[in-house]
Amino acid sequence: MEKVQKIVKILIVGLLLLVSIMTNAQSRLGFSEQEIRSEFSDETFYSGSTEDGTKYIYKFGGHTVAFYYFDEDNVTYMCSVMPKESGALNYLVEHYNKTAVIVDNYNWKSYDVNNHLTYISLREVNNKLLFIYTVRPLQ
Repeated sequence: MEKVQKIVKILIVGLLLLVSIMTNAQSRLGFSEQEIRSEFSDETFYSGSTEDGTKYIYKFGGHTVAFYYFDEDNVTYMCSVMPKESGALNYLVEHYNKTAVIVDNYNWKSYDVNNHLTYISLREVNNKLLFIYTVRPLQ
């Protein structure tokens, strides 16, 4: 009986981690800043701009930090998600291995119902691993 309780506790913790990662690591490509802020209204966003003037906002989630980059129409064209710990990183890699087309060990591509192709890349930037999402309409 004790083993069953331990397994149930592990499953519950795993499910909570999974839900937290999934809700905090969504790319939101094609969304406006207002749409993102409205969807995550209970979270605090910070804003800034890159050296070339690209506007971005970012938030700290339970297991990730998400950055949203905006084009001149104030629509996200790129997102980066930084897992805070190895469990979140492993989950995301396994998730994309199952749900997206594997290009190589660090790149995936995914197609959505709006006829867009999303590129997902795992990159090291300033000694941190980031998932970078970009979207392009299919030709």
